[in-house]
Amino acid sequence: MMNRLNCLKVAITTLLLVSLSTVSAWQHQDQYPALTTKLSLPFNIGDLNLNNANLNPFGIVRFAADRGIGHGGIDIPLQEGSPIYAVADGVVIDIKPGKHADDRNLLLLFDSKEAKDKGWIFIYESIDLDPTIQVGSVLSRGQHIATKNRAAYTSHMQLTYWQHGYYNNHQCWTDYLDSDEFVQYFENHMAKHENFVGFWRSQRAFRGLLDRSLYPEGAQLCYPLGTDVRR
Repeated sequence: MMNRLNCLKVAITTLLLVSLSTVSAWQHQDQYPALTTKLSLPFNIGDLNLNNANLNPFGIVRFAADRGIGHGGIDIPLQEGSPIYAVADGVVIDIKPGKHADDRNLLLLFDSKEAKDKGWIFIYESIDLDPTIQVGSVLSRGQHIATKNRAAYTSHMQLTYWQHGYYNNHQCWTDYLDSDEFVQYFENHMAKHENFVGFWRSQRAFRGLLDRSLYPEGAQLCYPLGTDVRR
């Protein structure tokens, strides 16, 4: 009788744990919905700056500040004054100075404008934000929102895409674009440009990414989070 009672207690406990896990998973999925639409390219291909070619890819560990996780966004070298667009519908949730003194604004927006403090966030750095855009502004996919500023520190715009509240849950936004135009341009032009290749070869943080024995496909825009090939 005692054995049956113990077995019953174990079965009930197991059932409760499974139920709680299922509820927790459902709540997490509901709280952080997946993207419902493809992303629009945030810049014009013709504005890419091949002469500078200071492109930092997604996922790599360049130095201690990357926290072992890797670079959460992609640094895109753009011509000064290049227009920048919203990648998705969203709501502006914060605007503040960037990490570097010459970064004009940091823009955060959600893909899901129905759920404040939920969902996925896009972070634009090193931009001049349109002065009409404020916290709470509703943005439309493809809307002109900023221009590339003339920051002395950097000639690139950084775009990061991550799940709200989870720093280590970054995603590579190029995987969600509605066109492969940028990826193709990178593979056919940027990754073969002498300035680009020279820049990576000169940097300890990037040198290993040109090692064909490790990456037979050559330079990429995105690597697995935490890829560390510093040499």
